[in-house]
Parts: sequence; C-alpha cells; structure tokens
Amino acid sequence: MLKEFRKDILVNKNQNIYIMNKVWLAKWKNYINYNQIKLKMRYNINKNEGEITEKNIEDQNNPFPGCINNFQILLPLSDYYNDGDRDNEENVVINPDINIKQNLKIVNEKIWNYFYNKYGGGPEIKTRYIKNPISNEEEIEIIKDKV
Repeated sequence: MLKEFRKDILVNKNQNIYIMNKVWLAKWKNYINYNQIKLKMRYNINKNEGEITEKNIEDQNNPFPGCINNFQILLPLSDYYNDGDRDNEENVVINPDINIKQNLKIVNEKIWNYFYNKYGGGPEIKTRYIKNPISNEEEIEIIKDKV
C-alpha cells in the first residue's frame, strides 16, 4: 500500500489538485508510524515480514487522527461575503494568516480520494493550475483573499 501511495503522490497538471491540512497529515503519519515504515522501505530491513498493509498500520498504538480537518486552514464562512455553500469552490478561501509551506499539502485526486474514503471529513479543497500573468509560468492557484 505505501509503495503504491508514494508512486501516486505526484501531481500532474492534467489532474484535479487538492489541498490538505498538513497538521492532520502529521497526525496521520504519527498514527501509522510513517517514519519507521519509511525507514524499513528505504533500507529493506524487514524483507521477511512481508508487505506493509493497512492491518499492520492499524495495529500500532498511536492515536487515531480522526476525520480530515481542513477547516483549520480555511477562513470561516462568517468572515467574508459568500452564499454559505461550502461545496461551492468560490466559497473555499484559505486563511491568509497561515503559512502555505507549513500548513498546506498539495495532493492529487487519487491521494485525496484515498484519505477521504478512509477517514471522511473535509471539506474538499480543490484547486487548479493557472498561468501567472507576470512570469507566464503555470502555478497552483491558492485563494487567500476575502471577497
């Protein structure tokens, strides 16, 4: 499972792109003991114990991360003008006070669907590549302004 996860982590410009809360992902990594699993995979220490599966992961004694909580990285709907529909992507505004590199993780659709189907929660924060009018390069759009 983890090897497949690592292969699929790259974001392709033709795919849907999602933003996740890095704080929740850190809790998930602690829950599955990610650093230890990563070391075992990198150095092939554990060849005789077979594949790393979700059952092995869930047998750990680390605290369950709960549902995905992306609300921590968003502005509350009450803080800006909107129609109240959190499913409308125009109403999903990243909190301008957070540090993008420390608090946001960009993932592709397959990774988002894995986490969402397994743990639930949300809300879904879908974004896209846009062309920067100054540099003319493609960048991931992150909306951090109140309307």
